[in-house]
Amino acid sequence: MSVLRQSTAVDILLGPFVDQTDGFTAEAGLTVNQASVLLSKNGQALTQKSDVTACANDNSTAWYNCELDTTDSNTVGTLVVTAHVAGARPVIQEYQVIEEAIYDALYVASADGFNASGQVALLTATQASIDAIETDTGTTLDANITAILADTNELQGDWTNAGRLDTIIDSILTDTGTTLDAHLTDIKGTAFVKDTHSLIDIETYVDLIDDGTSGLAKIATDVAAILVDTGTTLDGKLDTIDDFLDTELAAITAEVVTAAGEPAQGAPPVSANIADKISYLYKAFRNKATQTSTEYDLYDDGATVVDHKSTVSDDGTTFTRGEIATGP
Repeated sequence: MSVLRQSTAVDILLGPFVDQTDGFTAEAGLTVNQASVLLSKNGQALTQKSDVTACANDNSTAWYNCELDTTDSNTVGTLVVTAHVAGARPVIQEYQVIEEAIYDALYVASADGFNASGQVALLTATQASIDAIETDTGTTLDANITAILADTNELQGDWTNAGRLDTIIDSILTDTGTTLDAHLTDIKGTAFVKDTHSLIDIETYVDLIDDGTSGLAKIATDVAAILVDTGTTLDGKLDTIDDFLDTELAAITAEVVTAAGEPAQGAPPVSANIADKISYLYKAFRNKATQTSTEYDLYDDGATVVDHKSTVSDDGTTFTRGEIATGP
């Protein structure tokens, strides 16, 4: 398929015109006038070409030079050129009409084609939007996940030697090992000296310790409370934290991988979330779109209803596309 520049006069070579009977013999003497050449722009109804010049035979061959004017090529999209002249079989040719700026970037003499980033110049704004999305989902999200991992690693460190929990246990051991003598002194009523008092004294102290009020029973109660707090309650809190992190990570994962439908017909909101912005970009990348000299249309998934549209204009110096509005 050949490419034509929008709203630009051009000569095309139309043919081959061959004998309607044998389908082989070149028909070089036909009259291929304006009314004989019909055009269909973007699948619309066939109408005769605007240029009034008749098509001239090219060197007694089956081909004819056919002139098209700026009106004939004014619509971006497919352009079907057909001619059915008496004595010859029908001829049909298809072209693709593209925006002037795109055509010039790719086909004119010394055309740059693409900018330094490997993009057609008109796509720079779209690429900038995509870069912003990649920055947010790549940098910001990674930072959040890194912070979560840091928190979970900190919790794991609490269980290691010299970790926060180990330090608390060491403090308990220090307290029960260092200040126990003081408790025995309180029970005895006088100073308790290790390696000095007799077994009788010790037995007396044991009786006092085992009196069920302030002795071993009280210690056992206190130890049980400590074990409950460090064994059950703390474990429960850590389990709650772990469950919360699992839930949050699962929600983040589901949000990223769950399929979503395309945005409905209507003007895109000024303040959309990241997911909706990505959906609008994907819809514009995937769905059928058409553009005339005055309007850009983006269709729904069925390619039959215009969901979004905007006005376009070109004064010869500046191409302007208006804000996207609702279709149809």
